[in-house]
Amino acid sequence: MGLSWEERQALDEIEQHLAQDDPRLHARMSGARRLRAASSSLQVWCMLALLTCAVMMMGLILLVTQGERSCSGIQVSVCAERAGTAER
Repeated sequence: MGLSWEERQALDEIEQHLAQDDPRLHARMSGARRLRAASSSLQVWCMLALLTCAVMMMGLILLVTQGERSCSGIQVSVCAERAGTAER
């Protein structure tokens, strides 16, 4: 939920008074705000990288297991063995 105009104005006034009263504290507080924004964007990039890796791994697993399910190409002998065991 966003702040109203009056609330934002009150916070701006508090920040201005803090900057005048204690500049070192103000510098630390404003730096922490920038640091949080940077770390949140870093978290987003990390999550996107992990999601990409997970999707690629699932695709690789599907490609590897696709040959085991079909009876075409190189896997014919495996399918023939399976069919032979099913007839017994």
